[in-house]
Amino acid sequence: MLNFRDINVEITRLGDLKILVETYKLIASSTMQKIRNSVLQNRAFYIGLDRISQEVEHAHQKELARLRRSQKRRNDRMAPNATSSGKKRLSIFLSANTGLYGDIIAKTFGFFVEELKKNPADIVVVGRIGKSLMEEFLPERKFVYFDFPDDRIDMPALKKIIDFTAQYDHAYAFYGRFRSFLTQEPVVSSVLGEEVVSVTGTGEGTRYLFEPSLEVVVAFFEKEIFALLLEQVFNESRLAKLASRMMLLDRSSQHIEKSERRAHMLRQHIHHEFLNKKQLNAIAGVSLWDHT
Repeated sequence: MLNFRDINVEITRLGDLKILVETYKLIASSTMQKIRNSVLQNRAFYIGLDRISQEVEHAHQKELARLRRSQKRRNDRMAPNATSSGKKRLSIFLSANTGLYGDIIAKTFGFFVEELKKNPADIVVVGRIGKSLMEEFLPERKFVYFDFPDDRIDMPALKKIIDFTAQYDHAYAFYGRFRSFLTQEPVVSSVLGEEVVSVTGTGEGTRYLFEPSLEVVVAFFEKEIFALLLEQVFNESRLAKLASRMMLLDRSSQHIEKSERRAHMLRQHIHHEFLNKKQLNAIAGVSLWDHT
């Protein structure tokens, strides 16, 4: 049975925990507001950039096909995959280094595992939480691990990931995407070597004039644009994690408030029981004096 002292200690503990949770909420909210507008505004831009990148690659493939037809003896040297490393597909799981991000990391990992079953690939894991999940649930799978901070975009660390990913023909990032404050969902996005189709629906695609040459433009898209697209993916992931953290902290705050109300009610109940017992003892004492 709890006494006054235990109840007061519990109320104090809940009050301190509530202050801590509210502080984390304030930090998460402030950080999220700083990056939310830029990420959402840039989303449409990067979707358009990816579309143009596919059109450029489509034009590149058409030009290579034309050269192969006109110079059959150079067919092998001019094939689209002539410079391919032979490493075809890479799956990148973006997680986090710390907890308190709600269920978005677990949901993304579940989605990631299911996709691996359908499309086997080499694996890159970013973040210590992802590393722990891989070691626990997929101990037989080899993977390459990269550390990456949760609180900022570390360009040197990002460059290491970009350089490693560039070895592959196709790379897909698995991460959480922000939809609203209430909804963050796991998604997969191609960041390198998406299979190219005509986006106009005519089979021809948009016609471009490339300066100084098609090869130079393609090389630029493969290096610089890929880096920009991957950076946007990391920003998207960070925004979703912050929103998920806000939801988790808000639920925790509500739970603490309910616990505080129950503790105060219990303290009041114990206080009433104490007063009732005191009154009963007083009445019993009066009755005893009356009998004497």
